[in-house]
Amino acid sequence: MKRIWFFPALAFAAMSSITSTTLLGDEDLHPDLVRQWVSEGRILPLATILGQHAEQLQGTILDVELEEEDGVLVYEIKILDPRGHRWEHYFSAADGAPIKKERD
Repeated sequence: MKRIWFFPALAFAAMSSITSTTLLGDEDLHPDLVRQWVSEGRILPLATILGQHAEQLQGTILDVELEEEDGVLVYEIKILDPRGHRWEHYFSAADGAPIKKERD
């Protein structure tokens, strides 16, 4: 099963943890749950992911999603690079490991 949580990118660019309202399908996912996952070490804060992969993520962050795919939490970060190309980067939310990169 795939779940997607949407995060407005601008709210997260300068934050060390996730604090914005998130969505799970048609249901609201309370931000405290995501903060709990961060504090428990289940996932890394978005700022950590952004810092670990700053060279790969050069450009403008368009949006960020936290997805659950087959029980694995994944950050999907959409970027507009300096040349005007859109990219989707996928990172493990647990350890920040790159999963894949696709041109959008």
